[in-house]
Amino acid sequence: TYLGGMWSVSLNDTIQMGMIIVGLVAVLIEVIYKFGFTEIITATPPEYFHLTPGVHGEMRDWLLYIAALMTLGLGSIPQQDVYQRSMSAKSADVAKWAAITGGLLYFTITMIPLFLGLTAKIVHPELMSPDSDSQMLLPTLILQNISFPTQVLFFGRGHIIMFRLP
Repeated sequence: TYLGGMWSVSLNDTIQMGMIIVGLVAVLIEVIYKFGFTEIITATPPEYFHLTPGVHGEMRDWLLYIAALMTLGLGSIPQQDVYQRSMSAKSADVAKWAAITGGLLYFTITMIPLFLGLTAKIVHPELMSPDSDSQMLLPTLILQNISFPTQVLFFGRGHIIMFRLP
């Protein structure tokens, strides 16, 4: 930022996010090809698709839901980088449409890891037991079911050696 200004920051972010999206899409394509989109969705229990705790949700469930909504849903709005990009846009119209486009991309791109999580939960249910590490769900799915070139796109070369499972 010191040498290149906001242009260097936005260019770096664009390249970095582009590589992340390429890796996610590559894994998604391979997972859909191997396991099938419809098969994963139909194997998922219907309650996984409820967005709120519902009418029968307890107070604790609703408080957790509201806390997550405030943190994840509304928490990124006041971040410094959002203001920096809005204030440095060419015009108010560009800032408005960039924010709308970014929000739509954020919403759609986020669905990829959610689908991969559903797939991992169905393919590797043993990792959901209380005595196992559920954080290894996605790495296990990718390391055991995805080709090496796609693993490189997703993890990066150094991480694959570190995560290599027996």
